[in-house]
Parts: sequence; C-alpha cells; structure tokens
Amino acid sequence: MKQEDIKHLVDKFFDGETSLEEESRLYAYFRQESLPASLQPYRELFASLQAVSLPPADQLQARRRPLLLRWAVAAAASLLVFITAAGLWQQHSEQLLARQYEGSYMIVNGRRIDNLSEMKPTIEQTLAEADRIKHEIQQASAQ
Repeated sequence: MKQEDIKHLVDKFFDGETSLEEESRLYAYFRQESLPASLQPYRELFASLQAVSLPPADQLQARRRPLLLRWAVAAAASLLVFITAAGLWQQHSEQLLARQYEGSYMIVNGRRIDNLSEMKPTIEQTLAEADRIKHEIQQASAQ
C-alpha cells in the first residue's frame, strides 16, 4: 500500500469517516516491521486501537445467532415450566376435590353417579349458586 494512501486513510480515520474494512487495513499496515519515519508515531496508537476494536462483522453475526438461540431456548423452557406448573396445579385441585367428596354420589333421573369428573360441573354450579345466595343475604342484612 502506498504511503500517500495510508496518510489519506489516517486522515479519514481521525475525521471518523473510515469503514471497518479501512480500519482493518490500517491496523494491518501498522503491524509491519518497517514503517516510514513520518508514520512511525502512529504505530502505537493503531496497535492499541486494534486491541480494543470490534471484531469483523461476520464474527458479530456468528455471535448473534447463539444469543438468539439462547433466548429461544430460555423462552421455550419458561413456557414448559409454566405449562407443567399449570398442569400440576390442576391435578392438585382435582385431588383436593376428590378427597373432599370421596364416597359421594348423586342420583340424577334415577341414575346413580359416583364418578367425580361427571359430578364436578354440578358441584361447582351448586357451590357458585350457594355463594350467590350468601352474597344476597349479606347485602340484604346490611341494608
């Protein structure tokens, strides 16, 4: 690379107008053993800047993919934990209801029903109706 081209790139660099590719060329140039005396003062500066410079764009893209993959895996794991917790809560609720109404049965239209899953909607409806009546009584007594 010609010394004039390097001086032009150095000026562009100090004006903040260089691309990453141009900066890489500058870093490579200033790593050479022999430099013209007029460019010698910049050697240490560009060596220091190269040590803290950003990696090339293809390496940044390569780093971004695993980060997105980690986020996707974390989101999937969180969703799995949530679904599992909801399932366990539902199972726990049904077990509590089964313990509470163990041995219970209903007779509907002359037919005995002792399957809790068949009884559950009627039990829930009856409990909701009881809560509604209780609420009405509390309102009436407050007046």
